[in-house]
Amino acid sequence: MSATVSLKGLYQFSGWIIDNIDLNFKQNTGDVFLRKDGRKKVDNCPYCDHPMGAMRVVMRRALDLPVGTLNQMTIHFTASQGKCSKCGHFHTFLPEGIEENNLALRSIRNKQPYNFEHSLKIIHDILELIFHEPINVNNEY
Repeated sequence: MSATVSLKGLYQFSGWIIDNIDLNFKQNTGDVFLRKDGRKKVDNCPYCDHPMGAMRVVMRRALDLPVGTLNQMTIHFTASQGKCSKCGHFHTFLPEGIEENNLALRSIRNKQPYNFEHSLKIIHDILELIFHEPINVNNEY
């Protein structure tokens, strides 16, 4: 099992699939590449729940909190914009936690990780992979 398999748990977004995770330990950066789940063909309008027509698709990216020794994690994804033929609203569909006109996940703006306990578990699993032996953790902070 590689470290990228363990990191997948941090980047689960409803309606999106992890395409690839690239880690660069020389530059202490990581890149997560997402793609829309192809099983869902049409997005519904968030205002009236009517199916929306696709207008355009653009590549976007957002910064995430550091993970372990990686100082910068970047999430790359394809954002699609649609127009509702029923109510006329426009909407850009982004992964959960990434908001329109923000280049960072909500967790960075709030300066708190979205799942601290889960992050510790993943770091623990990665250390066990590196050292090839169980690591006992004292949960007293």
